[in-house]
Amino acid sequence: MDAIIITIGDEILAGDITNEDATWLSKKLRERGIKVKRIVVIPDEVDTIVEELKEVDKYDYIFMTGGLGSTHDDVTRDALSIYLDKDLIPIDDEDYADFMGTSLQKMIEIPEGTKPIYNAVGGAIGVMINDKIFVLPGVPEEMKAMFSSIEDKFRGEEIHTKWIDTQRFESQIGKILEEAEKRFRVKVGSYPKRNDEGYFLKIKLESEDGGELERAYAWIKDEI
Repeated sequence: MDAIIITIGDEILAGDITNEDATWLSKKLRERGIKVKRIVVIPDEVDTIVEELKEVDKYDYIFMTGGLGSTHDDVTRDALSIYLDKDLIPIDDEDYADFMGTSLQKMIEIPEGTKPIYNAVGGAIGVMINDKIFVLPGVPEEMKAMFSSIEDKFRGEEIHTKWIDTQRFESQIGKILEEAEKRFRVKVGSYPKRNDEGYFLKIKLESEDGGELERAYAWIKDEI
């Protein structure tokens, strides 16, 4: 099972804030066996959002965050309406009666025929489309709470992970890591780090086969 994360926000593209949503979501999805294939950051532009939604058939899931508030630049709902060719209608829920007829009504409107995702810590309602597209707020606290309310929907093959730390350089062991991927059904990545104690290399091994992962881990440890 795989996914794409689409983060919407001019403030991220401008470097005003970091993309905390995508980092957190990627980790949570990986824990549930969902591999994130792409992370895309796009501006608060209706046409651009609609174009990204046309990628839906390439992935098992699409997660979008951002643009669900009540201000003029919150246009994600408008893009969903255009993409689905459905009118936006407010959810029928007495808990949100005070939103009706105010500037906040925009936050509880979803395209006709879609399902709401309720927000336990904020006012903006999320949107679920055919159990494939999940549209969440950009505010990290709201996004995290909302995802937690639906995360049981997602379950792929367990992805086993092991790490190896070494002080050897990538240039010294590159051939070993390449050979490991040929010998075993594992994906190997290497990440150089520097801290106050000097240089070290973190090697990450991943596989859906736990036994294969253990064999690759033991082989690499012996070789390096």
